[in-house]
Amino acid sequence: MNALLDQLKHYKFIILIGFLFLIFSFHYAFNLPFRNHYISIFFVVSFLLISIKHPVIRPSVYLIVFCISACVFITIPEYLMGRLDDIPKQHTFTYKNIIRQYVWIVPFVLLPTIYQAIQLQIRHFYAVIVITLSFLFLYFVYYAFELNFDRLNFVKFFDPVISYDIGFISLCIVLLCYSFLRSDRASYLYLIVSLLTMFMLILHGSRGTWLGIPIVLIALTYMYRKTRIKKLLMMWAMLLSFILINILIPQSPMFQRIEQLQRDADLIVYQQNYQNSSGIRLFLWKRGIDLFQQSPVVGRSMYAIQEDNCRSQALKQLPRCFQHLHSIYFHELAAHGVLGIFALLFTFFSALIFFAKQCFNPDLNIQNLAFTGLLFVVYYMICGLTEYYLFFINTTYLFYWITASLMTIITLQSLKLKKIQK
Repeated sequence: MNALLDQLKHYKFIILIGFLFLIFSFHYAFNLPFRNHYISIFFVVSFLLISIKHPVIRPSVYLIVFCISACVFITIPEYLMGRLDDIPKQHTFTYKNIIRQYVWIVPFVLLPTIYQAIQLQIRHFYAVIVITLSFLFLYFVYYAFELNFDRLNFVKFFDPVISYDIGFISLCIVLLCYSFLRSDRASYLYLIVSLLTMFMLILHGSRGTWLGIPIVLIALTYMYRKTRIKKLLMMWAMLLSFILINILIPQSPMFQRIEQLQRDADLIVYQQNYQNSSGIRLFLWKRGIDLFQQSPVVGRSMYAIQEDNCRSQALKQLPRCFQHLHSIYFHELAAHGVLGIFALLFTFFSALIFFAKQCFNPDLNIQNLAFTGLLFVVYYMICGLTEYYLFFINTTYLFYWITASLMTIITLQSLKLKKIQK
């Protein structure tokens, strides 16, 4: 009993951070309101307390750029130009939260000092993800049957379903990559949990979340083709079984969505009819380019996009007044112009360059973490082609927290190896 209490006392900060991640994840999963900035405030306070007794670890330039770019290129200009003052009161809360969210990303630059002081290890990081996804798999299975595997029911229940699926499929990718690092029996369990949870999310029918999955699986196959043959065979066998089941069962949720895409394409090509899921996106992206041309440097603002979409709805060009353009790239072009694109480029490529430089590190732990981070960021970039997930705070916060954590753990692992070599 005393030994257990000593362990709990030693790992109290790690347990607390893990608990915060679980609270965040479950609020995200259950669509419950949660103020993410409390977590960021916790990191700031923890840093101040820790820095009194422990050395401050200098974050890498890549981590700094990753954490501050959106705040520098989007949040600060929005306030300097007074755009938030022009938003009607009924919409002020929504848009202020979206613009301010990048302020609460900045404290992630403090993670190296915090994680070093509490001695957070790779296994601690992944233990929380395993617990989260194991629970969510059961949750998704239950509601898949409860909602009769119906796309419309999924859309209503998991609203916004595509943003929801992006966040949790990305977590599945993180755990899937980790399963290839280890060679014990537990690693096979991680592979199964990650893939089964991913399959349940695929059945929600959010086609934009599917695009990056083949790239992830092919990349894993190439990376571990010589060292993890059994796991690769198991991964592809599970995927092929999943596809085969969907082929055989009537009214397959996955193939219904593929057939819907074909019908959308036929309407667009042969009848010039854009009043469908795919056609609406094409229309919105064209409007995004038009708005960008009106103000290429700083864009027209986020609320201006909603106003433009409301006018299009009044002209019966859109079925409803969308608040965004269903693409992070076209949306940032229209809302923030060149500054918005700079925010995306600096955010994504600071992380990509950092991870790419470590992908062939001789240390297998660092190598796997870097490869995981690379695939995680690429997956988010691909999902951004057809969805503006930055509009949804939980999805955005998850992306930054996981990416910053992976960058931090790699940095600390590298520092540890340098000390050993000396």
